[in-house]
Amino acid sequence: MKKYLILSCYFILSSFIFSQEIYRDRMRDFIRELRGNTSRDKIFITQNGNALYFQDGKLDEEFFSVTDGTTQESLFYGDELKFNKLTSPKLKKELLDMLIPIRQAGKVVLTINYGKGEKTKK
Repeated sequence: MKKYLILSCYFILSSFIFSQEIYRDRMRDFIRELRGNTSRDKIFITQNGNALYFQDGKLDEEFFSVTDGTTQESLFYGDELKFNKLTSPKLKKELLDMLIPIRQAGKVVLTINYGKGEKTKK
């Protein structure tokens, strides 16, 4: 019984990971299609899809050239969709681990944070 439970968990986890890759591939294809139907004089910026820029842990050079920049919400404030709530250090590190290589490779990176007041500006 225990063996079947472990096998079931393995298959569920495997299918989840596989479905995430299918989702990313479909989203990349959709963005490429949008870009293909848009004149090059238009600025094309993705939002909150920074994992799309990576394939097997490395920047996907082919996809990288499709956009002009990227945007990340709640990098500093707005965690859990709450105003003035600091983003957790763990989530901020995960986001920066994607954003820094994108920026270092020359892509414009914009952030949107959900906070108000003098305290959040510092």
